[in-house]
Amino acid sequence: MINNDQYNLLKKFSNFRLDVESSVYDNETLNDLLISKLIEISNYIPHSTYNQITEYQITAKGKSAIEEYERMLSDIENQKETLRIAQESNNIAVEANKKSKNSNIISWVAVVVSIVAVIIDFFH
Repeated sequence: MINNDQYNLLKKFSNFRLDVESSVYDNETLNDLLISKLIEISNYIPHSTYNQITEYQITAKGKSAIEEYERMLSDIENQKETLRIAQESNNIAVEANKKSKNSNIISWVAVVVSIVAVIIDFFH
């Protein structure tokens, strides 16, 4: 699984290529992606004054890593939404329980009043 920095760098690849000269990037993250074979060098000039790398391209493994990371982010969002709904449901249940208890109290009072009325009616 890639980390957030690696994901953000992989997402900067336009048309699956990253132009090194025009991009600001973190060398450590770039090296991690190379070592993990999530990207590869696409334009290497060995005979220039400096052995120069001007472009990288994302690999199939890199594309899969992006998709996996995005699925993980989506799962986290779904879990947060599920938790929010569960908390809302719990709040509704608490309110319903309060109303139920009040209804039970009113019912018992009505039963007692009815019994008292029957007893009074019986003795009159």
